[in-house]
Amino acid sequence: MTDALARLRADVTHGDVLRAIQEYDRLGPDRFFSEHGFGPSRSYELVWDQRRYPHKAILGTAYELATGQRLGSGDFEGGKSGAVAILTKLDSPSRTNNDHRHLLPCSARAPAKVRGIWCRSGEHPPADAQLQA
Repeated sequence: MTDALARLRADVTHGDVLRAIQEYDRLGPDRFFSEHGFGPSRSYELVWDQRRYPHKAILGTAYELATGQRLGSGDFEGGKSGAVAILTKLDSPSRTNNDHRHLLPCSARAPAKVRGIWCRSGEHPPADAQLQA
């Protein structure tokens, strides 16, 4: 599992994640899961532009789009030390693009004015996560 996490850290960019999100939107959940070998998230979700996405499936598909190689759901951890940590780091302030949306730790019931967030049921967004659209 640590080898797969190292490959994800090394090979996936923020742009690859956005491409995976676009693929999910284009195919819809059932076809996306069928074509990329993942399923719905159990605890964390990625929220981007006020839409919810399965975080682990998005990261795995981003890797596939970046490298042409597929990782299965069992190949890497989806929690705070796995997919969540990798995708949070991809959103660090050092990334060089003009997209001001962010992935932040917070609740699945986050306010609409938060543009891009990581969600886990029962958690609430920190006060400084109230980003304006």
